[in-house]
Amino acid sequence: MNTTASPLTASKRGLAIVNIIAFAIMITTNALSIILPLNGKSQMQLSAQYPNLFTPAGFTFSVWGIIYLFYLGFTIYQATVLFKMQHPGKEKIALASPYFIGICLCNAGWLFAWHYQHVMLSVSIMFVYLILLISIHQVLQLALPWKSVAQKL
Repeated sequence: MNTTASPLTASKRGLAIVNIIAFAIMITTNALSIILPLNGKSQMQLSAQYPNLFTPAGFTFSVWGIIYLFYLGFTIYQATVLFKMQHPGKEKIALASPYFIGICLCNAGWLFAWHYQHVMLSVSIMFVYLILLISIHQVLQLALPWKSVAQKL
């Protein structure tokens, strides 16, 4: 029995590790933006500098906790799939992984752009973030009606 990993398997394992690192960068940057905060200003202070009529109530931002839990779930799931020798979803997860890495890096980059008050850059990063979310949705075919809730999650 051959116990060495093929180059293809090794590259998918490497992809899983990069996904984990990207997720860690995103979470660390988010934590630092709250703990430090970045550039000495909280997100609430920054938001107050740009008065408008559509800023949601502060508690609505708590949805990000749920989003990060789903990102954590994906990070764990993709690592288990990409480290297995055989898994039916391995190819799709491998195809979705670069988009997920981009999402994590956009999330972290947006925080720096926002906290350092580069508003147009932060909006541009959010636009890229949206494109990456749509792309990962397409790669994983999440809108197909015959997919079970478990597969969609």
